[in-house]
Amino acid sequence: MNVLFFTYDFPFPTNSGGKTRAYNLLKFAKKNARITLFSFVRDRFNSSQEEGLKKIGIDDIIIVPRRSVIDMRSLPSLVSGKSIFHGLYFDKGIEKKLLETIEDRKIDIVHFESFYTGYYLSTKLREMGIKQVFGTENIEYLLYEGYAEYHASYPLRVFFKRQARKIKKEEEHFYQLADCVLTVTNEEKKHVIRSGHENVIVIENGVDVSIFKSKKNHPANTLLFIGNFSYYPNVDAMRWFLREVFPLLSEDLRLLVVGRRSGDISFLKHARVTTREFVENTEELFSSGTVLIAPIRIGGGTNFKIIEAMAARLPVVALSDRISSFDFENGREFLVGENAGEFADHIKHILGDTALRKKITENAYRAVSKEYDWTKIGDKLYKTWQSLLYEKN
Repeated sequence: MNVLFFTYDFPFPTNSGGKTRAYNLLKFAKKNARITLFSFVRDRFNSSQEEGLKKIGIDDIIIVPRRSVIDMRSLPSLVSGKSIFHGLYFDKGIEKKLLETIEDRKIDIVHFESFYTGYYLSTKLREMGIKQVFGTENIEYLLYEGYAEYHASYPLRVFFKRQARKIKKEEEHFYQLADCVLTVTNEEKKHVIRSGHENVIVIENGVDVSIFKSKKNHPANTLLFIGNFSYYPNVDAMRWFLREVFPLLSEDLRLLVVGRRSGDISFLKHARVTTREFVENTEELFSSGTVLIAPIRIGGGTNFKIIEAMAARLPVVALSDRISSFDFENGREFLVGENAGEFADHIKHILGDTALRKKITENAYRAVSKEYDWTKIGDKLYKTWQSLLYEKN
């Protein structure tokens, strides 16, 4: 089986949710498939990053540059019927290179990972007999509707609403071109089916449980938040938390924020807040806090850091909107707040009750080990590819 796996950003280092998902799908689904990675890269890309993929057996790598946001060739999308992402990601030269790679590598299946690569789904590939998999990370237009709902600036609200309408139209077009659509949650699967596509498979986000076999000691009185601050929902989450929740907590509590561009966020420059751009060692990252907080209000899919924290036996306090996709129970695997007051109360409770903390962390560890292990998820994706290949033959 020859699979071309197309990503919107190079999937190493794993410093964002999309890159984490792509990296682990590649690592755990490769089995007997020969995989070619075809990936957009940004200005910061360094060829040494390829070593991270070669270590997991992905050594056929083709990279193509993504346009800059300020590239003049991207500007027509602002006034056309297409979204801004069409201008950023679609390029005739890249399409040509993709088709040449497919022919040269005798590719059977092209896996388009994320909305941003979906612009290369095509009837051309269908006519060539190539099976096309569209792997969503979110229902993208709902994300932009969320931006519009929570963003205070009137001009940006209008902009996000317009983009959401364009993105919805593009997503529905991608569904129709794909032979199989992948979603992260069952709720998102239902959404795609309502849009008219029947072959929809849930490929969850997961965690490499083997990383967290040992029980680590956690410091006292340190809240941990992890997130890429190029992603607006993380900015919104921290702004809300520091404004609404942090003042309700003891001044002895400290907050550690780890994520790309966290040092650039002005409101994080706070006496009780420490920021770090990246922690390479995953065990070290999750052993640096007492409680993981997830005050995310916008977005879809599932939050990697929640299930990774559970695997690391780090208790989680979250807002309800962002964790509805998990088959977990409030008070059993994590604590869920509906508002700032409840969120603060849960933090106080979990910090002050050792027995509760032990119960929740052990329940959470067992749950993610059973349902969200990347080994099982990778096998599920491999079988999905395999079924399409049998269908083709």
